[in-house]
Amino acid sequence: TKSGISGISLEGGSTESSKNRIVAAGGISYSVATNTNSFTGDEITRGSQDGWHLFSSGNTFSKCRVTKPGDDGFELEAGSNTFSKCKVRKAADAGVVLATGGNAFTECSAKKSGGFDLDDNCVPGTNAYVNCTFPNAAP
Repeated sequence: TKSGISGISLEGGSTESSKNRIVAAGGISYSVATNTNSFTGDEITRGSQDGWHLFSSGNTFSKCRVTKPGDDGFELEAGSNTFSKCKVRKAADAGVVLATGGNAFTECSAKKSGGFDLDDNCVPGTNAYVNCTFPNAAP
């Protein structure tokens, strides 16, 4: 999808998304408002707002990439999401922002963000990180 408007707004659960490419969306590139979806190899480039904005739980992300979003790479407003080998590069604001706990990240990274590469606003220890790289994490 190449678009001057928002990219994809997912409102139906149990969806599988694989190798989609969203370029230059005018709003949020990929908005997820339903639970238990699976995303593999999706790529977002140069969106004007967040790359991914999650309002739902139980989603699985594998090898997804966000490059140069106009705001945050991944913004999570829900817990119990799982991320494996996902990458964010050159976010205008934060690479990854978390407003709630219960999320798990394995071998994920965010680098060269305009703000923090990781901005976890939750009680320490409520989100899990295994072999992740966030050089500029919020204190």
